[in-house]
Amino acid sequence: MKKRVMLLVSLILPVFVTLLTIVSSTSAVTYQSSVDVSFTFNPTISINLSSDTASTDLIINNLTPGSTADSNTLTVSVTTNATYGYYLTATAGTSSTNTDLVNTENSNYKFTSIATNASLASLSTDNTWGYRISDDNGSTWSNYSGLPKDNDDDGATGKALIETTSPVDNQSIKFKIGAKASTAQAAGTYTNVITFYAVTSPEPEASPVTPPTSCTTPVPNLTYMQDLNSSNKASILAGMTTDAQYYLADKRDDKTYCVAKLRDGNIWMTQNLDHDIETDGSVAYNSTTTDLPANTTWIPSAATKATSDTSWSGSGSIPESYNPGELYWSGFLVGEEPDTEETCTSANGTWNSEREYCEPISTTGDSHYHLGNYYKWAAAVAVNDSSSYTTQFQDINQSICPANWTLPKSGNNASNGSFQYLVSQYNWNSGTNKMENPNIWDTAIKSVLSGDWYGFLEFVGDEGVWWSSVVWNSGISYILSISPTPSGSVGPAYGNYRYFGFSVRCLSR
Repeated sequence: MKKRVMLLVSLILPVFVTLLTIVSSTSAVTYQSSVDVSFTFNPTISINLSSDTASTDLIINNLTPGSTADSNTLTVSVTTNATYGYYLTATAGTSSTNTDLVNTENSNYKFTSIATNASLASLSTDNTWGYRISDDNGSTWSNYSGLPKDNDDDGATGKALIETTSPVDNQSIKFKIGAKASTAQAAGTYTNVITFYAVTSPEPEASPVTPPTSCTTPVPNLTYMQDLNSSNKASILAGMTTDAQYYLADKRDDKTYCVAKLRDGNIWMTQNLDHDIETDGSVAYNSTTTDLPANTTWIPSAATKATSDTSWSGSGSIPESYNPGELYWSGFLVGEEPDTEETCTSANGTWNSEREYCEPISTTGDSHYHLGNYYKWAAAVAVNDSSSYTTQFQDINQSICPANWTLPKSGNNASNGSFQYLVSQYNWNSGTNKMENPNIWDTAIKSVLSGDWYGFLEFVGDEGVWWSSVVWNSGISYILSISPTPSGSVGPAYGNYRYFGFSVRCLSR
């Protein structure tokens, strides 16, 4: 449905908004049962306008040269029986006119729509206008913003005012405009139109991602990790059973991961991150997909693959993101691994002839123990050079994790969201031989001895190491380390050199 409002500004400047109602087509949803009984549901939707004045146009009638003023307030209500909700958008102008408010007597004089958010008090550019909205009771108003041009496309490119995905019978917002005039602006009437569009949401498509083989239950009402946010996190958590396995996908590559609501009340990945970082300059990460500050971009450089943080004695160079392929932990621990090439091969291991050691790696097995990629700390916190981070306990507070997820904390931070706090919730440090403690293995955390990358893949089956976001000193950052030798250790606040390639697991922000 579409309604058009006339905008009128007189200088003394009224601004005028005209509202035109057009019912757009609504899609029908047909259901066919297994007993040949069918019905068709035709959703209905309507937009209703009311004003705090006599007119349902938007009018600024007290604007004087050199001043700023508001219009009257419209209440824009949407009523629908759409099963999957609706969205309400707004545009300015028409397909043949732009978004300016133009003087009806002399088209050389106009008010230009602002392009960025600005409060009315700071609307400092002369001869501009913008809109703002409020909740139903008008207690809190948004900053002013500009509207996109109308292209007669049923509002698909309009400014989103309301968006719902669940059944909503009716909802409303308050809407008004403001303008600032220069002392030289010509008096007269300035007009244009605002168009409101309300469109019913279609039936959601089936999940576009393939679940992992080891966790086939989707997180309720969520497909992608990046769509978990502060607005829906509480309801998402309420729909999950603590320690139960679910899955989510990463929008950046559609790879899926098992996740769980753990006993600390956060949602954690229970598989290691497997995102491949491109360092040829072809990929630019931003805050919509990756755990970066708003309005920032990270382009991984080729130097990220080098040892820019400090020197090291290993052979070759350490990539920021080493992908070992489909590798799995086969389950044998130190002291139990085969000690000959023949017994190693029969146990689905990989014999390392240089070290005369059986790497417990197999391309078969429980896919929940996917090792993922190995990341230098610079790549784990999404920077190209981490040598400037020298202050102990500094939290970098950004990462290669999906947007709205983050690296765990460590160091002197034992609060919720840290490795220390998670370890305490599962009593990992109880018992003499901590690696024999079933709480480490028989929990939703799904611990895995993924080893590390130090010019080559090593210690798979011997140790598990995960990066935190916290600095230890100029060349070291905090990690979580678990190891079965000699008597087992769990270190939620250990440190290690940043040039090592360790695993990454993310938790919800």
